[in-house]
Amino acid sequence: MADRRMPACAILETGANVNTKYEHGNSALLEAAAWDRTEIVKYLVEARAGNFNSTNGEGVTELVNAAAGGHTNVALYLAKVCGADVNATDRDGDTALLKAAGLVHLAVVRYLVAECGDDVNAADDMGITALMKTATKEHLDIVRYLTREGGADVDATDYYGSYEDSC
Repeated sequence: MADRRMPACAILETGANVNTKYEHGNSALLEAAAWDRTEIVKYLVEARAGNFNSTNGEGVTELVNAAAGGHTNVALYLAKVCGADVNATDRDGDTALLKAAGLVHLAVVRYLVAECGDDVNAADDMGITALMKTATKEHLDIVRYLTREGGADVDATDYYGSYEDSC
């Protein structure tokens, strides 16, 4: 099996700055996190090739990218090993937990709440919580987890006074 880290190794060996941001402001580490390339993420981190809370043009961090894709192993590595900020937000105020809940990635939601102590009642810039994002998608496993194990506030409202009454 071919070594999937080879392009990252080649970049580092040529002396290139792997923290350079390309189109949309993504660095090699941001891209590796978005595409669930755990080996490459680890290689870049071990080579001290990344800022673990850097953002792209939309304010998305490596951890938010991993959470949005449902990439639990990358999210775990970035949060636990690298100390990535679980409370970092993108330009819409979404944290990794809010992204994972909104895109219905139960494993990432569980990890961020149970292992990282992420605030289940945190809200984005519109006042929308993880529970609201999940309930609108009718993903009952995440709704149950957030309410029963996470302690999510079922009476929370967004900035317009609305709430997801399917909770």
